[in-house]
Amino acid sequence: MNEKRNKNRRFEAGVSLIVVATLLISGISMVSGADFVKDSSPSLSKTGNEDMNPLCNPLVPHPIYGTATWEGGGNADGAGVAVTSSLGTLSTTVSSGAWMVDCGDPGPNWPSGTSFSVTITGSGSHAGWSGSTSGSVGGYYNTMGNVVVNNDAPNNPSNPSGDTPRVIGQIGNYSTSATDSGEQVQYIFDWDASGSHSYSSWSSLVNSGQSVTMSNSWGSAGTYVVKAKARDHYGKESTGWSNGLTVVVSAPNHAPGIPSTPSGPASLVTGQSGTYSTSATDSDNDQVQYMFDWDASGSHSYSPWTSLVSSGQSGSMSHSWGSAGMYVVKAKARDEYGLESNEWSDGLTVIVKRPQPGNHNPNTPVILSGPTTGKVGISYTFSTSTADPDNDNVSYGWDWDGDGVVNIDDWTGLYPDDTTVQTSHIWDAAGTYNMKVKAKDEHGAMSDFSPTWTVEISINNLPEKPDKPSGTEKGKTNKEYTYSTKTTDTDGDQVYYNWSWGDGTFSGWLGPFDSGVTIDWTHKWTVDGAYSIKVKAKDAFGAESPWSDPFTITMPFSLNKPMLQFLELLFERFPHAFPILRHLLGY
Repeated sequence: MNEKRNKNRRFEAGVSLIVVATLLISGISMVSGADFVKDSSPSLSKTGNEDMNPLCNPLVPHPIYGTATWEGGGNADGAGVAVTSSLGTLSTTVSSGAWMVDCGDPGPNWPSGTSFSVTITGSGSHAGWSGSTSGSVGGYYNTMGNVVVNNDAPNNPSNPSGDTPRVIGQIGNYSTSATDSGEQVQYIFDWDASGSHSYSSWSSLVNSGQSVTMSNSWGSAGTYVVKAKARDHYGKESTGWSNGLTVVVSAPNHAPGIPSTPSGPASLVTGQSGTYSTSATDSDNDQVQYMFDWDASGSHSYSPWTSLVSSGQSGSMSHSWGSAGMYVVKAKARDEYGLESNEWSDGLTVIVKRPQPGNHNPNTPVILSGPTTGKVGISYTFSTSTADPDNDNVSYGWDWDGDGVVNIDDWTGLYPDDTTVQTSHIWDAAGTYNMKVKAKDEHGAMSDFSPTWTVEISINNLPEKPDKPSGTEKGKTNKEYTYSTKTTDTDGDQVYYNWSWGDGTFSGWLGPFDSGVTIDWTHKWTVDGAYSIKVKAKDAFGAESPWSDPFTITMPFSLNKPMLQFLELLFERFPHAFPILRHLLGY
């Protein structure tokens, strides 16, 4: 009887295995998606033998199964499935929206309670998509339900690069890029990300990591921030915008005005250098520079561009001609952005002659005296002299900044040769100046430049506000009182003091005194009352400090003369007596 029962059981198990396998195969091919889980064939439902140990019944299947769909819909067919536990990894592919692996025996032999994870990854056009779930072996049939395979968003795009600054209406090109796992991407730009926002259309799709360039122009002046965003070909956008590129948009640039007619010597001899100047204004207040044409009516001979100067400020260059003749000098201007004036200036005619026979250049002058240090805005005097072989009168041209150019205004008048000539100059900026001087005789023949004379010009700092005056707080009229103060000059210059006594009188500038040294000064008042004393300082270069904080002195009303004389005799007779009375009367 028992043997018959065992035969029947083995027969039933074999039949069940065949039915299950048949239904699994037919079910996977006939149903899809969630229907596979929801409407599994009876052979995938519990049979009443769930608690059987597969090790005791190796013929019973032991599947882990489920469905997979793409984010946005559709079966995730072709996606790879990896079921992983500490005992290994089982792999399969989604087909008709369903998948299954067997973890039983014969096979990998995962016992009940084994924890596992399921990872489903897309391929082909869905490369980079993924979904996951997890569970543990709990019976013969382990359903994992539906796993959604999600599309990963592109990375945030790179900071846009492109043209800045711009002017109104001027087109600029801007580029960005982003990466995405195996998918094409496209981009949108926000042309005013920090303001009212202005979005471009989406670009065409390009490969992951490939940059895209789009163009834009702005209709109003201002500062704009350009940002970019990415999305893949399924429409999934990056989680954020890129960092911003700042674009400054200004009003349209206008050409500088036509320069003034050059000024300079209209008569020279061959080989003699003349300095010529011009100026132009720019309606945008841009900096300008100048070019000269030394032969504008002939074969043309162009100078290099001068350094940039402020709009309206003149620029100068020197030139000499090697051949006698008549030359026309013209000038042109361009702004700091390279936009040139529409026309050349009117021309200055220069007559160049051959040198007079027997005329010689003056000797090279030397700078005889002058300071080697100074302050911005202060006038300094320098002296020079030279001899002329022909005893001609000479003038001196000073190159104050050592650039080899003598401006028209820096030539002195004519002086007898061998005469010491003094000239003053003010520097308006701190720096090191290697100045030099040259001589020119009355016929235009010039010497070489003198050796350089170096002057260090620094910014002059104000003295600090003087200390509040100190001294007697109460006194009496017509008696002198002494008050003290001090200040420090950060440049170490000597200082002068001017006292305001509060009665409408001032000490005038007193000094000089060394910086940081306490000084005393006296004053007397002729009328009773309260007076505010204050003091200010100035350094040796005239830079003045603020006024000090005020100090108040009180002049009590005087007693009648006989009584006052009596008290004075009393105080002299008893110098240490009556301290309270002395204090009240100001003694």
